[in-house]
Amino acid sequence: RGNERRHVGGVSCRLRVSRRLAWARPWTPQAEPPWHYQQVRTVKRGTEYQPKNIKRKRTHGWIKRISTQGGIEVILRRMLKGRKSLSH
Repeated sequence: RGNERRHVGGVSCRLRVSRRLAWARPWTPQAEPPWHYQQVRTVKRGTEYQPKNIKRKRTHGWIKRISTQGGIEVILRRMLKGRKSLSH
């Protein structure tokens, strides 16, 4: 008798209990719909880069490259690769 299911009103008791539990569960973050996480766009992006030639030359220029060991390595790598321009 342990494996038998009682039928009440044409629906098994196990099914009734599982339906009650399904409705009794609290709303969890895992159960939230996918549109809940949609991105809200408010600020225009992509305007951060404002080119300045002096800053570019001081950071990536020939004099800066030659003055440090790492810069010399950068120039040598670019020479080995066959770059037409070795620095700015």
